[in-house]
Amino acid sequence: MRKQENILLASSDFNIYFLSENDELLQLKEELLKAIDEDEDVLLFSSSIYLLNEHKIHVISPFRNASSFLKEYIDSIKIQHYNNYHVHLIDDCSTEEYDISTLIDSKITLKVNPIRKFALQNIIEILMTNAYEDEDIICFVDADDVLLHEHVFELINSVYSNDSNLFMTYRAMTYYNSERKNQKLDNRSKKEEFDRFRQSPWKVDHLRTFKYKLFKEFVAVDCNLNSLEDEVCEIIRMPYDMAILFTLI
Repeated sequence: MRKQENILLASSDFNIYFLSENDELLQLKEELLKAIDEDEDVLLFSSSIYLLNEHKIHVISPFRNASSFLKEYIDSIKIQHYNNYHVHLIDDCSTEEYDISTLIDSKITLKVNPIRKFALQNIIEILMTNAYEDEDIICFVDADDVLLHEHVFELINSVYSNDSNLFMTYRAMTYYNSERKNQKLDNRSKKEEFDRFRQSPWKVDHLRTFKYKLFKEFVAVDCNLNSLEDEVCEIIRMPYDMAILFTLI
């Protein structure tokens, strides 16, 4: 383990909440939230972060008829300072014409479905048909959304590197380019909500990430993916985020 001085963490309008928190991460979150509350228009640095390694981040983004958003979405990924990533774009049988060939590079793969499969089926196929390391981070980003700033991947890698017991993050977003722009969301779950997670009110869950080995362990337990099927034994179509996050939790 090596100590990394002055790791760039986040811009002032970004927050993140964790399922697993040690003392160091709690202190980090307090610093981040303090900067947010004080509306500091600066970048926050910390010298108390330990990086174990770089995790490869796999961004999975199924979409349909999202051509007007794709350039901004891809641009928000390409500006990331953290370069150990790959983007899996899945066009789920769009009915509109578009051309993003000039935006595709070695870090972006585009798959076009001849028939519509819906988001969760597309995600499962990407997870089941590509090679991943156990410590790789899977990240869901809707193709009509954007990463808020160029340090998002750095932040994701940092929080996973600093807590070996962390397997999933979610609920880290702000509204963008709307009348609710920069509205801060407090999506933290109370203890009693975790105790009855499936009965608790659902909250906005972007940005969703988890370690690949969590999904691999799920498949080992449920090799036929029965828990992701509906009443007619087909992969659940909607809401895909609830289906997979409940299962992994």
